[in-house]
Amino acid sequence: MRRRAAAALLAGAVPTATQAHSFGTPYILPVPLWMYGYGCAATLFVTFALLAWFRHEPVTPVSEQTPESWRIAPALLWLLRAMAMALLALTIWAGLAGVDDPNRNIAMTLFWVVFLLGLAWFTLLAGDVYSYTNPWASAVDLLERAGINLSAKRLPYPERLGCWPALLLYFALIYLELFTAATPELLAQALLVYTGITLAGVGLFGKRVWFDKGDLFAVYFRLFGILAPIAWRRDEDGRWTVRLRSPLRGALDETPGEIGMVLVVLFMLSSTAFDSIHETALWVGLYWTNTLELLLPLWDGDLGRAQTALMEGYRIYRWLGLLVFPLGYVALYWASLAIGRKLAPTVPPAGEAVRLFCNALLPIAIAYNFAHYFAFAVAQSASLPALLADPLGTSIARPTPVPALPMGVIWHLQVGAILLGHVASVWLAHLMALRATPEGRGAVISQLPLLVLMVAYTIFGLWILSLPLG
Repeated sequence: MRRRAAAALLAGAVPTATQAHSFGTPYILPVPLWMYGYGCAATLFVTFALLAWFRHEPVTPVSEQTPESWRIAPALLWLLRAMAMALLALTIWAGLAGVDDPNRNIAMTLFWVVFLLGLAWFTLLAGDVYSYTNPWASAVDLLERAGINLSAKRLPYPERLGCWPALLLYFALIYLELFTAATPELLAQALLVYTGITLAGVGLFGKRVWFDKGDLFAVYFRLFGILAPIAWRRDEDGRWTVRLRSPLRGALDETPGEIGMVLVVLFMLSSTAFDSIHETALWVGLYWTNTLELLLPLWDGDLGRAQTALMEGYRIYRWLGLLVFPLGYVALYWASLAIGRKLAPTVPPAGEAVRLFCNALLPIAIAYNFAHYFAFAVAQSASLPALLADPLGTSIARPTPVPALPMGVIWHLQVGAILLGHVASVWLAHLMALRATPEGRGAVISQLPLLVLMVAYTIFGLWILSLPLG
């Protein structure tokens, strides 16, 4: 009993499902969590039933339409690209020359908040603006203007490699975020390493191939842009054009060509879920409570020695979690499509369906990204004017803290975002099923396992967000 009590003290109290975990502040939900889950699940089932009843015709591919498009002025393009390169240079310079305090150095806010979050959410409205403001692509263009040819392929890009370089870099980015002492200097060094990898990839395989498959940020923002009502395209003459389209339409027209892109989408979803759970009292307690109770006798009840000895195992436990979560999401996604094939043999086999229905998961992944990070983004972005005035953080004054949003507002925005994302995913999956099989009844039946999976994602996401931090 004493060992169990000691383990509990180190692990933190096991939470109840009625507290929201944002910033570790307990928040008692106005109604029990199961009622939120029930309401969201019922909404998804009703949405699916209405679509099955009223929608029986597949959506016409965009290639069969003639949407009007407009060209972007080259001067505006170069102005935006120059601003993007300047912000990248500022981030690296501030990280190397500024103070180590992440709250006073502008590098951390520029990269993690303005770039990875703000630009991603802006892309949902304005389309893939990163495709034409990519600072690394702009640097490559400048090198080519200086006479260094980086467009030609020096090595053929292996077809099997696909988007795996972007996926591995994505994994490294999440590792940097979760498992390192994220200082401005480390961030700047990571960006310099990423610049070297980009130049090497472009030099070996050519800029078009690398920025299409190997550049993590190009792939990341492209996924957000797929759902946008604005589509950008680069013509053969190098000019950029823009056209309007229905929201979410890109998810129907841009099916991933290979499994690597599917894994990027699933990792986007699973890594955010892991980020949400890995510091909760539940996740921390799963390791410390059990291992300390089991192994404490080996150290004669010395709690300090036991904790020190088990710390390295805890690091491995966290790393394994980052690996296991994506594998679990991949297995569940594959299994739901395989079961759908069993129920309706007219639909494509699971090996092909994982690509055909992959974009249906994008609204879920992006909604959960927003639900998890928006409160942090709001709090950090409010200090941006002060950081711009002193980007290196050399002044003694610290940015004025911004009052936190009320927990009730945060929780209900999270619930709304998750529910909206899952409704959009149910709609997309239904339309994709109608395209994949000529038999309408089979399309509906085949989607039942995927619908159950989306309901499970919804309830799991809400449950994670309800857990207090450890």
